[in-house]
Amino acid sequence: MQRLVLVLWAVLALTVSGTAAAQRGYQQLYVGGGAGPSKFSYDTGSLPIVNSPASTFSVNDDSDTAFKIYGGWRFNPYFAAEVGIVDYGKFSATRTVNPPGNGTARSDITVTGIYVDAVGLAPIAGAVELFGKAGFLAAGTHATRSTTGSVSIAGANSSDDTASSTGLHVAAGVNFRITRSVWGRLEYERAYGIGDTKLGKGDVSAFTLGASYRF
Repeated sequence: MQRLVLVLWAVLALTVSGTAAAQRGYQQLYVGGGAGPSKFSYDTGSLPIVNSPASTFSVNDDSDTAFKIYGGWRFNPYFAAEVGIVDYGKFSATRTVNPPGNGTARSDITVTGIYVDAVGLAPIAGAVELFGKAGFLAAGTHATRSTTGSVSIAGANSSDDTASSTGLHVAAGVNFRITRSVWGRLEYERAYGIGDTKLGKGDVSAFTLGASYRF
């Protein structure tokens, strides 16, 4: 609930500031989307096994495709605020009990989130501008878990579980004009401290190519 209130507050702030800017004649409302490769960098302490003094952590699949949509207000040519929804994709990892023990614990996770960022822009030509963003990402992680042998995952109550987390979200990239209202965007972003140790925890990143429409 606290995260939802923060997001709603941010949307309200963007709306109010955007209306004021519109009265000054500045074109700043924009919406857009993008897609591209994503990667989950697991913490090696993920998926602890109950009563196992020695085990090995391995990543099965740390890459997928991210999809995102976003909207924002530009207060002036150099500053904006942005809200977005992103699906980073699905990732999986396994922890294996070292001999003489026997068994494994596997977790397949799906990571989605909502971010709120402050955006700094640096126009370098009439049709090109660099940008950097910083804010936070409220992430939801859904996991499907399975075990073999006598293994039991620490903190696990069922084969399906969810976790929420909030972490730092940063990004950088370039906007390039296609038409007066349509701009392309090339962006790299990273969110920190996503997930939960018992499901799979780490940092998630994405490199996306997309476009935005400026009203």
